[in-house]
Amino acid sequence: MTKGSRSWLIIWHELPTTDWIKINGAGMVKGYRDLGGTAILYGELFRSVAEDQRYKHVELVQIGLENDKMQPETENFGVDFYKIHRIYQRLL
Repeated sequence: MTKGSRSWLIIWHELPTTDWIKINGAGMVKGYRDLGGTAILYGELFRSVAEDQRYKHVELVQIGLENDKMQPETENFGVDFYKIHRIYQRLL
């Protein structure tokens, strides 16, 4: 058994016991924002996670500090931001 396949076996074995879920990159493409799709997206995410009673913690990752629309929308769901993602740029 290779190291990579062993890693997947460990993940597969631990999957039923975890009470954490990470949501990465949830958002709307720029051209589709402000059309009501965000409410549908969040509603479906919330429903999907709430259906499985084992999850006690949800972590949203990659919500940038400059995303001033998504921050208040997610706070309405009770999200407590404890990490802030920033993008720094420098000309070389």
